[in-house]
Amino acid sequence: MKIYGDDIYEQNVDTLYDLGHRFADLIKSRKTIELALEPLTNIVCFCYIHEAGNCNIDEINIMISEQLLNDWTYYAVSTKIHSKFYLRVTFMNSLVNKTYLEQLLDNIEKIGKSETTLEKKIK
Repeated sequence: MKIYGDDIYEQNVDTLYDLGHRFADLIKSRKTIELALEPLTNIVCFCYIHEAGNCNIDEINIMISEQLLNDWTYYAVSTKIHSKFYLRVTFMNSLVNKTYLEQLLDNIEKIGKSETTLEKKIK
């Protein structure tokens, strides 16, 4: 703090919080991804939703979470809100950009729509 002062840390926190809000805006623009609630910080909770009514959405989101973690490309953990399973990301790297965020959402949609996922999770 002696070298950089308080300003650099404040800017970093602001940047990370802004990333959470930008990611939430991207989620809202997708038809197959639902925001759990408006983020207040750099933590965003959301889930994949499938148009087919005969799918267990929680199970599909669990599979998405597992595949993302196994691939080591994106780090999305999970949480439950009102007994519903959600993916959760926490932004800690201020170098994350819009392209990265869109690729994460594209990947989630790809996994959620895959035949392998759907075959395993039909009710």
